[in-house]
Amino acid sequence: MNILTYRIRLRKLESKLSIESKALDKVIESDKKKGISENVAYQSNSFEYRIAGEKIDILKSDYLISTANKLSLRPRDQNKQNEDYWERDSEYGKPYLSEKGYCDLRSAIRKERKESQEIVIPIITVLIGIFGTLIGLLTVAKSYFK
Repeated sequence: MNILTYRIRLRKLESKLSIESKALDKVIESDKKKGISENVAYQSNSFEYRIAGEKIDILKSDYLISTANKLSLRPRDQNKQNEDYWERDSEYGKPYLSEKGYCDLRSAIRKERKESQEIVIPIITVLIGIFGTLIGLLTVAKSYFK
């Protein structure tokens, strides 16, 4: 998944979450007027809101996993030892990264990118230095032979 597709999908899901949030707030307010407690009203009417939030979490998780795969990093397996790294959505049971898994994978991606930059940046610095030296030598030679 590329960044543009990810951003477009995320924007759509966030707008849907906002719509669901406003609808949930209206339902809770009307239930409060009927004498139903806010907690009970939220529990009985928040399914669509929670589904929209889970879809955002799944999209973020999928994007992060695809980014990790591009860097040859693998997220932890979905087994009993790593159950705190994974959650399942309530609609289809699809696994996605939990908050802890998301943070750990992001940290591993940042570390990998930093390590690859530590190799490339000194090489670029040396090349720029050599290029600057050559320009200086050409300028001196040009003024000397004039």
